[in-house]
Amino acid sequence: MKEQLLEQLTYVQARISEITVHENIEIKQISDLQRYFEMQRNIVEALYKISEGI
Repeated sequence: MKEQLLEQLTYVQARISEITVHENIEIKQISDLQRYFEMQRNIVEALYKISEGI
């Protein structure tokens, strides 16, 4: 489970980087960023809970 979460986190961070590289970001990309940031937050929270044994 932890490995899957780490793989997902790497993917999400790569997608965020791909979008934020551009100087002009389109509205759809802003929506995508919001979604990816939420996914990133959820993954980090799950990893934290796993590491704490919660």
